[in-house]
Amino acid sequence: LSLSEGAISNVQALKPPEHCREGQWFAHFAIAFSTRDQANKAIRNGLVVAGKCVLVHRRLEELKQCLHCQHIGGHLSGACKASEPVCACCAEHHNTAMCPLTSTLDHSRLRCANCLEDRTGGHGAASRSCPTFLQKLQSMFTYSAANKYKFFPTDDPSSW
Repeated sequence: LSLSEGAISNVQALKPPEHCREGQWFAHFAIAFSTRDQANKAIRNGLVVAGKCVLVHRRLEELKQCLHCQHIGGHLSGACKASEPVCACCAEHHNTAMCPLTSTLDHSRLRCANCLEDRTGGHGAASRSCPTFLQKLQSMFTYSAANKYKFFPTDDPSSW
């Protein structure tokens, strides 16, 4: 099943080409479709890009994380009211790029600024296994109707 003429209204690489490695084989793209029906057709059947079959999925709403104070689920750094930065690696008051842990890669000393967990094999504020992140993610999925559907809802009952 092919898409209709003009079904794709925009394609954007998620990583700018100048940041790709030489010889990189794979890339991720955000594709905007002209209608929900065309998007659902691509989700159901996939697409053929440069002779390769690729999977298509609906982009889900994600939790926001401030890269200044590391707070999950609220604001981004441009709107942050914290006076000092909080490190994503050790939860101390300095920029993450200046953290001594980033050069040593000593994961046993990581400390999360959100749950303040600091045990052997701890995690940093960007960890997807952080209990605070997981709790806020579950809450978002509970209250975000859009994330409950694989397809874009249309008049077609199979999209519900």
